[in-house]
Amino acid sequence: PQAQVVAERVQKFGGFADLHSAATWENLFIVKTVIEAEGILGKSDTVAADRLKIQQGLSKLTETSGLIGKVKRNAREAVKPYVFVLAKSGKWDVLYTPQTN
Repeated sequence: PQAQVVAERVQKFGGFADLHSAATWENLFIVKTVIEAEGILGKSDTVAADRLKIQQGLSKLTETSGLIGKVKRNAREAVKPYVFVLAKSGKWDVLYTPQTN
């Protein structure tokens, strides 16, 4: 159900929620969250310190909120819920729904 809500919201604004655009949104939201949490200033004289703060902030993450559920993070990758769907008769037929976290 959450995947359908996301798809409808994106479609309302003329986009579509596919594997790549959804992951991009989640990644940008993670970076935004880290920037805010770490107090990134974004000034020309704080570039080196800001980069270090972003790196440290990202390394602290173990879990984030994704579009359709919690995303677990380890040192090498993100483990996230996903939905398999099939286009059938003009509708999406859900073939797999993620387990709740």
